[in-house]
Amino acid sequence: MAPASTSVISSSTDDSQFLSHGEFDRFYDLQSVGIRHEFRRVSEKMDAGFQTVHDRLQMVNDRIDRLAKKMDAGFRTVDDRTDRLARDTEQRFELVDRRFDSLTLEMRHMAARFRNSTLTRLHQSIHIVHAENPEGIPIVPAHFPKNVKAFLKLRDD
Repeated sequence: MAPASTSVISSSTDDSQFLSHGEFDRFYDLQSVGIRHEFRRVSEKMDAGFQTVHDRLQMVNDRIDRLAKKMDAGFRTVDDRTDRLARDTEQRFELVDRRFDSLTLEMRHMAARFRNSTLTRLHQSIHIVHAENPEGIPIVPAHFPKNVKAFLKLRDD
């Protein structure tokens, strides 16, 4: 024959199979303690898991900060080199501009000298070989002779 049921709750109406009020309170208290204990254990496991995730995220954040600092330093180095190259290039362009201006002035002087050396008549106008101030503006003398005759008159005076 089958053993008697050890179930706490029975479907029969016999009062001997139901828990008394005191037994129910003890059973309820025992379950409450077990549930609280299980809740604390799960909560502690979750807290430990969250702490692990937090620690790993902090490590990732620290690594990102270190990489960002390295990148900033690298960009500063590139910026410094670019600025230096820009200054060097600007200086070279200024030098080329000065050389070009000097050559342009020299070409004007040579052209004027050539034209002036080919003058054969007294009424032909003289081409001025002028200088330039530092801003590149030509300096024209106020009383420069207009033609060969006026120039020869200066020599004779």
